Amino acid sequence: FYRLKMVNIDGSAEYSNTVSVETGIKQKNFVRPSIITSPVLSMFLDKSYKTVELISMEGVVILRQNVEGRTGRIDIPLSYIVPGAYIVRLRNNESAVQQRVIFR
Repeated sequence: FYRLKMVNIDGSAEYSNTVSVETGIKQKNFVRPSIITSPVLSMFLDKSYKTVELISMEGVVILRQNVEGRTGRIDIPLSYIVPGAYIVRLRNNESAVQQRVIFR
């Protein structure tokens, strides 16, 4: 996913709509979109994980939630989140998957 920031001559800025691009790489578990403008973290899981963690760029765990036995779309409300970059990490006994996201 991406979007463009367009800066006008007067210094004001506008953002384009978010656009998705197929890379040909199939990532099984991920947060979508990766630039989040609402106070909800939406995840799409094709297999069950034990926990989801939201981690700040300083390494502080902001949220840890049990998602064991759940698949498909999972929405987690985050009305208290400060805008910035974070890591979303899904964990189970065998593996961990993580993705960088940006809250605006």
